[in-house]
Amino acid sequence: MKSFTKRIVIVAKEPLAKKLRIRLQEAGFFEIELCSTGGEALRFLDTYTPDLLLMTYLLSDMLAVDLLHAVPPRCPVLLLVTRDLSFTKNLSENVLLVPTPIGGLKLVRIIELALQMHKQQQMSKPSEPRSQEEQELLIRAKKLLMQQQGISERAAHSRLQHMSMQGHKKVTEVAKLILELE
Repeated sequence: MKSFTKRIVIVAKEPLAKKLRIRLQEAGFFEIELCSTGGEALRFLDTYTPDLLLMTYLLSDMLAVDLLHAVPPRCPVLLLVTRDLSFTKNLSENVLLVPTPIGGLKLVRIIELALQMHKQQQMSKPSEPRSQEEQELLIRAKKLLMQQQGISERAAHSRLQHMSMQGHKKVTEVAKLILELE
């Protein structure tokens, strides 16, 4: 069984939310938060950004469309819907509609695909060009690495990138740390 470390928030009335959580845990998803009302979900979204939001259209205190405005645009949403899709005209691109009823295995596969698509979209977005200050910072950090370790500029650049990936930090943050340790 696969194990996933993605945080999923289920927003649905309690009996369904519990069933969905059990199904997802059986599939290897363990970081699952349950919100049985839209108000709970709003409070949760004020503090955390989940990796995926799985919700039903009809909540006990509001409709899904009332809650969607609070969902960060970078968070994919799977909206479980029945037949009436008239409300879907102005939904943002991070919302995927999932018709119900749906089998558990099919739902798990859709969740996996949504997470994978979201990751690919995030990776394919062009990054903002570095500012002049950031470029100068990188040049100074590379020069320092070249002097201290007797390596080429290309090797210093590779070292910065490697340290960035290892530490889960931006290259410019690693460059600042290197220069601060000088």
